[in-house]
Amino acid sequence: MSVNPVFPVVFNGGQMTDLPVFTGTLNGTEILEIVAAGTGQSVVTEGVNYQMASAQLAALLIALSQTSVIITDGQHIIPGDPYIPTPLIGRVYINKSVAQPTYVQFNRASTYSVEPLIQDIAGTLDGVTGIVTCTFIAGETANGIATIPISTPYGGYFFRPIGTLNTWILGTA
Repeated sequence: MSVNPVFPVVFNGGQMTDLPVFTGTLNGTEILEIVAAGTGQSVVTEGVNYQMASAQLAALLIALSQTSVIITDGQHIIPGDPYIPTPLIGRVYINKSVAQPTYVQFNRASTYSVEPLIQDIAGTLDGVTGIVTCTFIAGETANGIATIPISTPYGGYFFRPIGTLNTWILGTA
């Protein structure tokens, strides 16, 4: 039996923090459980239990990493207005009907949970007026380079963050 220090109600099952650390092998059937009191409730025992199998959690995280954004004509065409992918955007597709510049700027590598792909899907990059220019903040680089151009039709890169080193590694698309 334990007592919740915030809401002193006796909870006869113990608390999740009372459980030993799991040391077995995960197989996807494990259940993660979250107990939350509803808005305005003060009695935790009347809260709601949320359950999710570890395989479901893995599928959710994979789906989040596949979240995509499509940049079209007229968007992010000046250096002062770059597209800044959020830490969960896994795909940025450039879909412009005419060759025009596009600017993308990444936040710190340590903030990203995914490996964003930046790719021309329209085939309109031409290396002259149609170039995607990818940059980084705070002096970070990818493969030691501060500005990464993507200039070939259907070209692109995976940007793999190494947060602990404040840097990025380029991967082929």
